[in-house]
Amino acid sequence: MIRLLLLLFLISAVSYVDRINIAVAGKGMMEEFGIDQVQMGVLFSAFVLGYALFQLPGGALADRFGGKLVLTFALIWWSLFTGLTGVAGDVALKLGLDLIMLTALVRFLVGAGEAVAFPSYNRIVASELPPDKRGLGMGVSIGGIGAGAALTPPFVVLVMENMGWRWAFYLSALAGFLLAVLWWLSVKERGVATEERGENFSKLLKDRRVWFLTLSYTTFGYIVYVYYSWFFLYLTEVRGVDLKESAVLSTMPFIALTLGSFAGGFLTDRLTSAFGRTKGRILLISASMSTAGLFIILGSTAESPVQAVIYLSLGAFFLFLSLGAYWALPIDISNPNAGKISGIMNTGANLGGTLSPTLTPLIAKGFGWQWAINFSALMAFLGAVLILLCVRREKGST
Repeated sequence: MIRLLLLLFLISAVSYVDRINIAVAGKGMMEEFGIDQVQMGVLFSAFVLGYALFQLPGGALADRFGGKLVLTFALIWWSLFTGLTGVAGDVALKLGLDLIMLTALVRFLVGAGEAVAFPSYNRIVASELPPDKRGLGMGVSIGGIGAGAALTPPFVVLVMENMGWRWAFYLSALAGFLLAVLWWLSVKERGVATEERGENFSKLLKDRRVWFLTLSYTTFGYIVYVYYSWFFLYLTEVRGVDLKESAVLSTMPFIALTLGSFAGGFLTDRLTSAFGRTKGRILLISASMSTAGLFIILGSTAESPVQAVIYLSLGAFFLFLSLGAYWALPIDISNPNAGKISGIMNTGANLGGTLSPTLTPLIAKGFGWQWAINFSALMAFLGAVLILLCVRREKGST
């Protein structure tokens, strides 16, 4: 189990380096190609759109063929297009193509590949781990996103200063190719879990818990992509922090969310013993999202950049305290369909995530950055309410 979770943790970390390296290298891209903030938001959103649209197909593939094969192919795919991000602008200029459109297409294809990752994690955890370890398993697996996100700003800044912004994409791609080989050679998968055999997936689509879970996770996705897409540039462009200091300060939310993911994975499994198989997870999500919203508001109104980073980091911690519970719920609802249900859930999250990179600068342009950040807090409160509707709909059964 330890080797499996370690590899999933590493894949999560690499996937998030590939996902958000553009948020830091984007400063070099903007300067070289004359890209403005709204156009940069389009590039951010292109990734998330591809990621959202291929969640359910990715989950279905993982349920059908298993996580080992599907995740290996996905790693190779998204690493290839991560590397191509570094040359997309140059190719567009040489061929007379629209630079934003071509780069957006490449980022869309990166997102399409990464869409397979989390549903595959859920398929593997459902197959290989016992019920009382699944929250922890998903918390550790997905916790790699925080490590990858924390490493990305200093890594990309170092590469940009010594090799140029393009190499941030080339080196990230190389790490993905190497990890794909390691994953394929190291992991043995027993196969699809056998409990709850025969449950019809179309019947699950009528289960309102699936849709309230998806709507709640949509608000999570909106918030998290504000961190992924705009946090570094928010510090440099809005708070006036210099590049090197931003590289350090911008790691703090991602360290916090890694810790929150680990703690939430452990806590959700403990709460199921006290409140029931799903109710404990739902209550944890609601409490975590509400607390995250409060800290995000404090961060947006803080006077100093350091205070803002501290409060926003606490917001990230509580946001990700809910993550293991979110991803364990699809397994609880239907183990054999865990990949597909988590694919639906993550589609919602990434539709929210598609919206936020573009909507955030538009709100900031019209009303100021404080309102843009506070809108994320409102989404957290909405998510806390929506998930509670799952409890009401399942009274009498856990």
